[in-house]
Amino acid sequence: MQLKQSTIQELGRILKEEYGMELSKSDLEKFAYSLVGYFSILAKAETREKYKAKFGNSPASRIDNAFQKGEDKKTEK
Repeated sequence: MQLKQSTIQELGRILKEEYGMELSKSDLEKFAYSLVGYFSILAKAETREKYKAKFGNSPASRIDNAFQKGEDKKTEK
């Protein structure tokens, strides 16, 4: 995902005004993309939970169950 420079600059303005933080251009860009990544993960997790609640044995829960079984094998040793 490509962020507009105006969006990154707006984030920089907010950080400066609200939190007194002034980041370099490269650090501000890294911070902006980190925020996007963070909220992307949160959205995926929320979607997964809603899907599991609605459909029960979803592909996501099968993956979770397989992972849990693998973890149980590791702890048994």
